[in-house]
Amino acid sequence: MHYKILSLLLIFSPALSQKQTNFRKIVEERKFEGTIEKYKVTFGIAYNSVAIRMDEKLILVKFDRSQGKELVENFPVGTRVTGVSRGSRLDFKPYNEKASKGLKEFFSYFMADSLVSIKSSTQETVANWQKRKKLDGLFINKKTEKREVFFDQKIEKIVEIDNGKKAILLKKKNLLVENPFFDFPKRGWNSGEEVSFVGYEIDLRPGEAYPIEGFTTAMNVNRLTKESAAIESFYYKQNGVCIGLKANTSMGSIKLNFPSIYAKKIMELEKRKEPITIYFDRFKGDPKSFLFPTIHGLICGSDTLRMEDDYYGDPDGDHDYISISSKGVITKLNLSVKQKIVSLVVDERYLLEIDTKTESQLKAYLKKGKSIGFEGDQRIKKEGEVYQFDYQIVSPKKLTLEGREFLLYNR
Repeated sequence: MHYKILSLLLIFSPALSQKQTNFRKIVEERKFEGTIEKYKVTFGIAYNSVAIRMDEKLILVKFDRSQGKELVENFPVGTRVTGVSRGSRLDFKPYNEKASKGLKEFFSYFMADSLVSIKSSTQETVANWQKRKKLDGLFINKKTEKREVFFDQKIEKIVEIDNGKKAILLKKKNLLVENPFFDFPKRGWNSGEEVSFVGYEIDLRPGEAYPIEGFTTAMNVNRLTKESAAIESFYYKQNGVCIGLKANTSMGSIKLNFPSIYAKKIMELEKRKEPITIYFDRFKGDPKSFLFPTIHGLICGSDTLRMEDDYYGDPDGDHDYISISSKGVITKLNLSVKQKIVSLVVDERYLLEIDTKTESQLKAYLKKGKSIGFEGDQRIKKEGEVYQFDYQIVSPKKLTLEGREFLLYNR
């Protein structure tokens, strides 16, 4: 779905180098010869790349993780090898220096050559790449198609995976590995403490090799912050959809997002005026776009709410629409802080979302009291959503103003 792709781009884009995003990828095969220096874990828990020393140069070659055990056993560290890899003739860092360590390592893996074949004096292996539609366990649980949220789990042990990376071992030998696309709080972990998290089970596959032992399941997780809170107010997007709240906590007054489908339930809990414990990530969003850290669960009395739906960072989420064609009179213009038109109300019934480009081109026509015709997509309200006003939300594709028709950007 489009919002998933958009969210991934939003994750990547802050770390991309602004000067190096336009390029044509040219793939070629090339030979390598050197000594295996280290097997690496880029994300998850299984080895998926190998660092090979070629004289003064260290190259990274990635392989399908289901061949990890075969490669580690047949070509241990220190083995002299030759082989063929496939990659692009690009030599740049696709991130800036402000990117997190996890992102830098992921992009280094992403840009690395892919293994074609490798051999030593006694062994030879041809790469066997498995087709996968997703980065299993990085963003989604392949088995359940859901995230999983856990509260207050006791840490049994802290273990080191690879290159300073640490993981949490819980009871029942469940291993928690930090997702490279999220930054954990700077404070370290300690055995005996409790940890709350949201994440996805990693699909452990036959043939994989791991830098540690002693676990039966593993998850890529984002650690959650736990706070007792008193809800002060709720806030709404410019289209009138409730997507968050303002809460008083020990950290002070903070703004937090939640998926819009939970608005009704959270408002019902707030009316009870009972103590509430919230669990949220530490994502640093964009207040101008109403993007704040996200609540992933809360506890109020005997009620526990876990937000485990497929969620990629947009609290308003994805929606279904029906086509609409209507006309009426503009009864209200909704303005941004900078006095830009962000939406308009027609006959106190429809709220038409207006993007920046439409506003700049048609501002002279968009006046209160003016007649308007429109065609577009009317949003179907989801169960659990709360609208600030009793309007039908419309994404217009065509506007008719003063007898002239204007085609708009198709959502």
